[in-house]
Amino acid sequence: MTYAWRELLYPAEWGFRFAITALLVAIINSLSSIDYAPLYYVLWIGMAICFLLQLQIAILSILGRIPTSG
Repeated sequence: MTYAWRELLYPAEWGFRFAITALLVAIINSLSSIDYAPLYYVLWIGMAICFLLQLQIAILSILGRIPTSG
């Protein structure tokens, strides 16, 4: 099975979504009396995990262990 470049970038998409959501939570946290800091940090940890997964996929793709169409 070969993967297209779009499929290999899937973790980066989710990392971007986590980062945008974390920034929105930070804005809401500054305007609200309720503390949303734990959610903010959980979202940034999720983004970091997606980044590490994306890095692993990129390295495996470069080494040729993940077949790509191209």
